[in-house]
Amino acid sequence: MNKLARKHDVKGLIKALDYLDKSNSIDQLVGKHAATALQAIGGPAVEPLIGVIHDQTSSVRVQAVGVLGRLGDARAIEPLIGVLKDDDDWRVREAAAGGLRGFEVSMVEPLIGVLHDLNPSVRLQAVRTLADLGDARAVEPLIGVLQDDGDWRVSYAAEEALRPKAARWYPCGAGAP
Repeated sequence: MNKLARKHDVKGLIKALDYLDKSNSIDQLVGKHAATALQAIGGPAVEPLIGVIHDQTSSVRVQAVGVLGRLGDARAIEPLIGVLKDDDDWRVREAAAGGLRGFEVSMVEPLIGVLHDLNPSVRLQAVRTLADLGDARAVEPLIGVLQDDGDWRVSYAAEEALRPKAARWYPCGAGAP
């Protein structure tokens, strides 16, 4: 694995992501190391990672989406939005919702679109990312989530997202400027 990383062998490291789907913890560690190495390689890994976000193995897709999000390369924005909207596996959609945090451009519209996803983990990640973005366009949809979402974690995250930042930093107004 170290040899692949030193050589910046992006194709070999992407193949190593398949080890994440193994039941053996050592194999899984190999896959996680590959993801870390791909992130360290940076820009040259973006296009090959985009190429595997539709891989048949969901654990590979989750890792590829996660690395793309952490890299924050603009080439990954549209593919991540596509995965967010269309992937069959909720874990991949959740990773895409979180991965969009790393971008400076507004991801508000696609994230609002998944606030009604069937999986609460995807909705939760979308709410958290919208909170981080702090865009006023998310206020009304987040109020809707607060009022209507059946999962208490998602509702609570929406409530936190809607609080003014000072209230989040200083509970009950104690010490607020």
